[in-house]
Amino acid sequence: MKKSLLKIYLAIIIIFHQLCNIFIAISVLISLFLPKLIANFTLDLAKQLSIDYLYLIIANIVLNVVALLAEYSTWKLFHNQKSQLLVILSLNYIPMIVALACLLLFFRSLIF
Repeated sequence: MKKSLLKIYLAIIIIFHQLCNIFIAISVLISLFLPKLIANFTLDLAKQLSIDYLYLIIANIVLNVVALLAEYSTWKLFHNQKSQLLVILSLNYIPMIVALACLLLFFRSLIF
């Protein structure tokens, strides 16, 4: 009974993580167009949008860390094969790197 509840809980986290990956992809698209959008607004509104966008990127990074731990736990409990671990880690680190790149782009747009 406990193991089946744990499977359901981990499946929900993994699905939530995939939704976060889609959100990261949307964030990348926003990061490409955000500096152009900010240039058309007043300074106060631009600062508010920048701060909101920063919170979204940080939330993505935190959610990816939680999902990575959940998927590692799933692997440890049910699979425990090294080839599957490599797939799980690569699927999690690629979105994490993209989110960190968005964060760097954000700070670069503030500096320059």
